[in-house]
Amino acid sequence: MKEWNVIHKIKGLYGSGRGLSIRAIANAFGMSRNIVRKYLRLDEVSISRQLKNPSRSKYLDLYRDYIKSQRVKFPSLSSVKIMRKLQEKIPDLDISNRTVRRYAEKGARRELIYCLVVLLACLDRYE
Repeated sequence: MKEWNVIHKIKGLYGSGRGLSIRAIANAFGMSRNIVRKYLRLDEVSISRQLKNPSRSKYLDLYRDYIKSQRVKFPSLSSVKIMRKLQEKIPDLDISNRTVRRYAEKGARRELIYCLVVLLACLDRYE
């Protein structure tokens, strides 16, 4: 979710339908019309609630340890194969390749950032 000031600008530009069109606002901010509509529908209480607690659980969080262990065991394993292994383990799992790919990439990125932070901390300690 965008920061409060961007949402406030969107609401100001729309002006209860008297201002710019949703399409014009979406083009100005470089976002989809659906996102602009979503922000226009939100009231201030729900916006502040979502901004205070930006974390939300993902469907694949339940299987994070399994996905991580597969990536450690088989580093070149594709997200399609990870999805197939998940579906073998949990037959009624209804997910797409793209969902698994995004989740795995995000996890790999998070691990890389953590490794870089640890490496920088070690380098600072020895300088």
